[in-house]
Order: sequence, then structure tokens, then C-alpha cells
Amino acid sequence: MATQNSLSAKQIAAQLYTVREFTKTEADIAETMKKVRQLGYEAVQCSALGPIEPEALKNIVDGEGISIIATHTSYNRMRDEPQAVIDEHQLWDVSMPRLVDFPANTVAQKDTPHLPKRHPRSEHDSLKAV
Repeated sequence: MATQNSLSAKQIAAQLYTVREFTKTEADIAETMKKVRQLGYEAVQCSALGPIEPEALKNIVDGEGISIIATHTSYNRMRDEPQAVIDEHQLWDVSMPRLVDFPANTVAQKDTPHLPKRHPRSEHDSLKAV
């Protein structure tokens, strides 16, 4: 069994959302991974990538010596295609996808009384400009 990718205490991963304008096609992704590796990164968090087959992404990152240590996966994809999400993450040796867009009204409040009715930031956002 392959060991799962993990981030060491001294390792920094590139968050690919920050370069999303350069990851819209498979060729873009390959070029961006090459540049990310040239910058010294050995790990990435995959998010906002354009369409690419899981095996093609694996080949690209392996070819550049990059590990995928995290992903962003939509709620709808986890709900509608759970086995595909599991299979991809196993292929990439990623232990768990990160959920990025859990819809506020998806779960009935009666079934989850421990959850807030609204996202905490919606009532008082600490990130608002002063």
C-alpha cells in the first residue's frame, strides 16, 4: 500500500487557486506545475483546475516530482460521485478532499441542531474593512 502524501512541518505547498488563470487546460496545468516546481515547491493543493483526467494529473505531478497533499472538492461532486472522488484521491495518495461549498440549506436544521443556522461570518464578519 502506498503511503499517503502529507505535509511535513517544514514543507510549504503551493495553493493552485492562486494561479487558477493558468490552469484552465491540461497543457496549462502541465506548464504551471513545471513552473511551480522550478520555484521550489514539492507539494500542491489542487483547486480550480480546468478539465483534466485524474490519471493525466497524476502523470504531470509525478513527472515534476510534486505531491498533491490536498484538494478542494465541491459538495455536489461528493454527493453525486462519491466513489469517483474516493478513487481519484486514492490515485493521488491524498487522504481526504476538502469540502469547499457546503450549501447552507442542504441539511435540515431539525436533523442537525448542533449546527448554526447561518454561517458565523454572515452575522458579524471579522474580515470587513474598518
